[in-house]
Amino acid sequence: MKPFFTFLVWAAILLSVAFVPFVPLEYRSVREVIRTTWSSGELAEQWWSRKLSWAGGPVWRYAGALLLGYRLHQTAAHEHPLLVPDITTRTFTQDGITYAYDAPLYPSLAVPHLGTLAVVFFALFITLIALAMIFVVVRNICLGTSAIQIERTRLWRTQDGGKPVYDARVALWVPIDADSQGEQGAVVFVEPDTLLFDLGAGENWRRVMGEKWLQWFVPRASDLHDLNPRVVDELRERARKKG
Repeated sequence: MKPFFTFLVWAAILLSVAFVPFVPLEYRSVREVIRTTWSSGELAEQWWSRKLSWAGGPVWRYAGALLLGYRLHQTAAHEHPLLVPDITTRTFTQDGITYAYDAPLYPSLAVPHLGTLAVVFFALFITLIALAMIFVVVRNICLGTSAIQIERTRLWRTQDGGKPVYDARVALWVPIDADSQGEQGAVVFVEPDTLLFDLGAGENWRRVMGEKWLQWFVPRASDLHDLNPRVVDELRERARKKG
């Protein structure tokens, strides 16, 4: 669980560092394309005035207009100011004569590109997924459980009163007395919703992630879990009744 948490944290950090600088630029890019979409007479004739634009509802109508706006903006890019004004001088030779002209230093950023928007969007989407999964992992650690145990609990609770196809319980050999060293005991079935390893949120976190925050980002388990003393007492009582 800790290596997966570390992977998610570093993925979220690196993706954020990569795409956050492009967010203001893409915001200006989308705003410029929307302005072109609404003010273009060509787009009004080819899209807004046609009933086909409503084929997929309002979402398709405005999303399709945005896509067409990007294509239209590409064809008329010379009529709009560059989003990134940095330019470079390039030369070419024709018939023995060398010509020089100015060109954008960053062509993919100077003019709105749908590909750049898609890259930023998917980077943001993956970052949000990573943050959501970090929340789930932190919650599971504090509860002293895991994704597998949660799935087993869900299967256990959805089974009807008949004979289950899959027994999600865990069979444990429980000594009747703590000092018997397993000589006297019984096999006890533990239900999946039993918090067998829950020692409290703070202790659970310390055992899995480590005491210092620098250890949180090192993919190595800090300590092993002990069993919940309260649950152990309940299991011993059940073992005595079976014995």
